[in-house]
Amino acid sequence: MKIELVSAVTKNCLKDFLLMKKSLEAHHDVNFNVACDSYCFNYLSDNFENVECEQIITSNGADHVRGDESEKNDFIQIIKSKFDIAKKTLASSDFILWCDVDHFFINKFDDNVLNLCKNKSIDAALTPHFSDGFADENTVGYYNCGFVFISNLDFLNMWSKLFDMHKELNIYFEQKPLELTTQSFTTLTLPINYNVGWWKFMGSSGQARQQSIQLKDTIKFMNRDLVNFHFNFFKETQHGYNQESFRQTIKQLLQARGKTQDFVLIHEIQRLENEDI
Repeated sequence: MKIELVSAVTKNCLKDFLLMKKSLEAHHDVNFNVACDSYCFNYLSDNFENVECEQIITSNGADHVRGDESEKNDFIQIIKSKFDIAKKTLASSDFILWCDVDHFFINKFDDNVLNLCKNKSIDAALTPHFSDGFADENTVGYYNCGFVFISNLDFLNMWSKLFDMHKELNIYFEQKPLELTTQSFTTLTLPINYNVGWWKFMGSSGQARQQSIQLKDTIKFMNRDLVNFHFNFFKETQHGYNQESFRQTIKQLLQARGKTQDFVLIHEIQRLENEDI
């Protein structure tokens, strides 16, 4: 089953996108539909057959968490560009995966999740933050907006409309609007082994969650197949977590599992670490 992924890429996160792309392709057949800046357009459009680019971003990324007002406005424009790509893609597809660039995929998606989306039995599949008290989820939203399966264009349009109104409504960017959108649609809540973001390790259960990452028949998290990590591998951030620890964890897990695809990904990490992009 082919997955239509939607994302936004700028020069300062291009390496993260390339690593995300490579890791997901190890498990699924994917087309990547991306809004991008001129630098990424020139790099991606000529090098990859399964990447569709639209050069509609004029800034080089932005930090909506710790950035100044200008950066937050740039972030808003990037998300609007992402919505534009998502609407075009979903209009001609059974479903899309709305996905940030800063993911690393460890195991495949559950077939039943993909089938529910393809058959339009659900309107969307989402991942709660499961932040264990670290984040104020009443403010920032119950669901993380960096990883969402969407099969209903009405769902996407309502989410986009609420995002356009987020300042007027005094709600948090596109993330709280996502939570409000779910109130009007049939959605699936994915378990904690999906979208394993850095914030899941910052609460009181962080150490226990970290210790639950084990190699059995495959890489496990909380006794389930660990589907994907969510953190910036290359782009330096100021979100208060130890990026280097995450990097080393991924390298060690791949080395320990030792499948052919794992060594391919280790090589890709090394290539991107040494390449000036």
